[in-house]
Amino acid sequence: MSFTTFEIYDLTFLGLFILISVYLLMKYKKNVTREGLIFLYRAQWGVRLIKHVGTNYKKTLKVLKWVIIVMSYLLMIAIVYFILRSAFDYIMHPWITEIIKAPPLAPVIPYFPKLFGMQEFMPAFPFTYFLFALAIVAIVHEFSHGIYMVFNKVRIKSTGFAFFGPFMGAFVEQNDKDMNKLKRSDHMSILGAGVFANIIFGIIFLLIWIGLFYVTFIPSGVPFNMYSLGPVVVTNITSIAGLNVSSPTNVGLLDLINENDLDIYTTIENEKEELEFIKVKTGDDTYFVTEQYLAEQLGNNQSIIGLHMDLPAINNKLRGIIIEVDGQKISHHEELINVMKDKKPGQKINIKTNFKGEIESYDIELAKDDYDEDRAIIGIMNNKFTLRIDEIISINWIGMKKANTHYTQRSEFLAFLYGMMFWTFSINFLVALFNMLPAIVFFFIPVDGGLFFYQTMLILTKNNKRLSTFIFKLLSFIINMAFVVMMVVWAIRFF
Repeated sequence: MSFTTFEIYDLTFLGLFILISVYLLMKYKKNVTREGLIFLYRAQWGVRLIKHVGTNYKKTLKVLKWVIIVMSYLLMIAIVYFILRSAFDYIMHPWITEIIKAPPLAPVIPYFPKLFGMQEFMPAFPFTYFLFALAIVAIVHEFSHGIYMVFNKVRIKSTGFAFFGPFMGAFVEQNDKDMNKLKRSDHMSILGAGVFANIIFGIIFLLIWIGLFYVTFIPSGVPFNMYSLGPVVVTNITSIAGLNVSSPTNVGLLDLINENDLDIYTTIENEKEELEFIKVKTGDDTYFVTEQYLAEQLGNNQSIIGLHMDLPAINNKLRGIIIEVDGQKISHHEELINVMKDKKPGQKINIKTNFKGEIESYDIELAKDDYDEDRAIIGIMNNKFTLRIDEIISINWIGMKKANTHYTQRSEFLAFLYGMMFWTFSINFLVALFNMLPAIVFFFIPVDGGLFFYQTMLILTKNNKRLSTFIFKLLSFIINMAFVVMMVVWAIRFF
């Protein structure tokens, strides 16, 4: 596994963080206790801060109590639906494992997109992002629990930070006797306070992320990664790379490809590799395709395949990011569409592209659209069927980014902050959802949602602890089995 320069700096920072943490734990060892492999650093300044908020903002906390409870139920319903629906989809739709090859349960640890082959779906997640996001998530979560403990007169023994290797968390240690004396609703407000704070801070960092986008990135052209495809019926193919085909079938065409050295019609270099195209004819129509892509489609036994049409882009070896048409600057996809509306088939135009930092110029003659003879086309398309989650959010859900548009960054530092803000708001939301699972997760990890659900069952069953425990364990079993089903189905299909 190779590492970029930034990743080397990041891993160096990880080493320094561990060394500094060990040094501070040893220096203040009188405040440190060990529980297994976890070291707990206790401090009273956290208690003072919690007491200040919990005692001076009682009116606000009283109103928010019911907001917290309602939000907790909504998050609980959402996460249960998501888990059960995901398990159903993994069973009923095998294509999911073909598109998403990563395991359905991947721990959110530094570099997890790279470790689990998820770079196509997730942005980079270096240790620096992880540490910042984890600190925000853990501190606001635990301190919010503590604030509602003080509000409900639950004594707090201590607060502090927990260290487990390179991982860090926060904790608030309460008096269990005081907790057991609380009314159900007060107990539930304490349990839900942490996820409520994570949602609020998630929204705050989401807004910061959106704002950073507009100061970090500039739309600077229209990218494309494929030439226009046209549907071709396999039985209509008459020749491949100049070799005549008498009775075309998938098997016959594959044999022809495998048994002959096919003549390359043209070679075009793109951002990643050189593509060698062969010519395919169907009667009077001409198409182009790489040998690999043609063999892949024929091997899937497709009766209709996609071949690149004989259009200006591929004939002129157009490549790079389109930045100008006939002297008019093109910054995003909508501008290219508007410029092309005024063009006619057969008209000659000049296109400038940015290819690997170099400006290239092309004089091309526009073709006509087979479905609209008055519409002029270049012959390009974007074959990016999958988007990373940050692209889906920014393009489809929020609309701050324009689809099929290339962006350049003003500075690496701003781009660094932009990525950090994305993971900070994302992990706040993820932690809030995960913590409201009404279960003992993985059969041994109790989360806030499990205790919250148990309190709810005690209310509904009129304090019948036996029945409440049974329902709680049953739901825990169902949720955990949903996790097991997803992992088993993924493992069977992946391996």
